[in-house]
Amino acid sequence: MYKYQMPLEVHRLFMILHCRNCQNHDGFIIFLANDFCFVPLQASDPTTASIEYCCTTAEDLVKENKQFDAVISLEVIEHVANPLEFCQSLSALTVPNGATVISTINRSMRAYAAAIVGAEYILRWLPIGTHEWSKLVTPEELVLALQRASISVEEMAGFFYNPLTREWSLSDDTSINYIAYGIKKSEAPSATPQ
Repeated sequence: MYKYQMPLEVHRLFMILHCRNCQNHDGFIIFLANDFCFVPLQASDPTTASIEYCCTTAEDLVKENKQFDAVISLEVIEHVANPLEFCQSLSALTVPNGATVISTINRSMRAYAAAIVGAEYILRWLPIGTHEWSKLVTPEELVLALQRASISVEEMAGFFYNPLTREWSLSDDTSINYIAYGIKKSEAPSATPQ
């Protein structure tokens, strides 16, 4: 079984998720949190009271000069018009040495069969047309886009669904769904005249 723990303390978190039921901002939900605890969300729980739900875009937060210790984008990049610009926005939102996590669907024949044909047309887990083959991102393309955005990919893992147990787990197979964990490079020190 694949096991990984993020090696940093997260105080300021930015998370963007794809939401097929959301009516605003092309179906994305933004979570902003200070001193966020990774616990199940409950409305009456004081540990999650500091979570702010925003109806905005990553690009708008960049304009506001917001930055976070961790930026998480789950199942979003395959829906944006320009993945490189999106990665650059995520990088701008991440503090130097902060974490960026992105999950998406690979542009492979296995992913087409499982995520589009299987999930949309056969199982009807998603509305037909949710994913466009041409917008899916290969792991190599994601690594390149993140590198161009000053994020070094440290680890990548695939997701595996077991229909018998109805559980998801991480694996080394990135041919369908995968997740990447990267660190934003430190700002280069400015040259001082001597």
